[in-house]
Amino acid sequence: MPKKKLIFDTNYLVYLAKEKRMEKLEELFKLYDCFIIDITFKEIGRLVKGKHKQRVLFLLEFLKKKIGEGKLRVIKAKTNDVDMEILKLVEKKFNVATFDKELHKAIKKLVKEKNLKIEILKAKI
Repeated sequence: MPKKKLIFDTNYLVYLAKEKRMEKLEELFKLYDCFIIDITFKEIGRLVKGKHKQRVLFLLEFLKKKIGEGKLRVIKAKTNDVDMEILKLVEKKFNVATFDKELHKAIKKLVKEKNLKIEILKAKI
């Protein structure tokens, strides 16, 4: 049976990096076919100037390593809006890992309108 597809939102990845919970991502790589949108890297890159600079840099290296290992695949965006790209993927039955309340509402609305069955993951601490 093929694994379900999972797309990561920027805030989910950054949160796990700040909390030093990269093992949670490792678990998800085993359970799902995991994806990231290419422009997510730009969003993460903007955070390198913040107080969690070292953890964000670690996150970027971690993600690149997982791409190299084939555990994380990159999806080319057609817009500059990560949330819009995620919503398009939800229509293709991708599950989503996010903490974004507005995105969460939009996903729930889309799921109801299109009668989709997907999961919205939040980190368990």
